[in-house]
Amino acid sequence: MTHQTMLERVAAAIDGASQPPGLPDDTVLLENCARAAIQALSDPTDEMMAAAYEAMFDDKWDGTQAPMMGAAIKAAMEAALRGHGEEEEKR
Repeated sequence: MTHQTMLERVAAAIDGASQPPGLPDDTVLLENCARAAIQALSDPTDEMMAAAYEAMFDDKWDGTQAPMMGAAIKAAMEAALRGHGEEEEKR
């Protein structure tokens, strides 16, 4: 199985959802759309924070617990935006 960066995964998902079969890919456009989608996700909503918190802990999220989760989500999205090949370079 080929490893894809998050940017490549999101670009492929956008491509699959928006392009009729048989049309040529526009990789730059797809990656720009993927980048915009990932950037939109980098500022988690209260619902995203609650879902993440409640998946990890037994109690309900009240909006004040574990403030580091927002920073963690933002850091993960920023890592996804840094570009292609970084994961391979670290190996």
